[in-house]
Amino acid sequence: MVASQISGANAANPAAVFVVAALEKLLATKEIKKLPKLRDSSTASLAALRALLDNAASDTQRAQSVLTPQVMRKMLEPLQMACASRAPALIAVALDCIAKLFSYNVLTDPTATTAAAAAAASAMYHPDDADASLHDFSAPTPASPKPASD
Repeated sequence: MVASQISGANAANPAAVFVVAALEKLLATKEIKKLPKLRDSSTASLAALRALLDNAASDTQRAQSVLTPQVMRKMLEPLQMACASRAPALIAVALDCIAKLFSYNVLTDPTATTAAAAAAASAMYHPDDADASLHDFSAPTPASPKPASD
């Protein structure tokens, strides 16, 4: 099942669809074959989230509350592992999803927020890498007023 096929939950919980899409993208990369723990975590999280979405598809109220703090902590696990993998394709997918979760204010639980921020930070800086580079991670910020010119 592709994220776009999760019809009942799409309108009620687009953030859940971001996570499903990210997990599907992670599982579709060739780099994941080298990381069995990440593959297993992604597969388990994807199956669990799809089951929750399928159960909530008929009830819009339940679909909106699928991403509870406990579920989000479980869903962040493969994203954290992807950020720590140092595989650029995996990191890009994970950071994109984490940025969307921050942008849509889905990460309201302090533990999940801290975990997501730590994952993003770990992906951006690897002190033991000789050729460490800053990966692109940006969340929308409020526009700042332009300074008045004299």
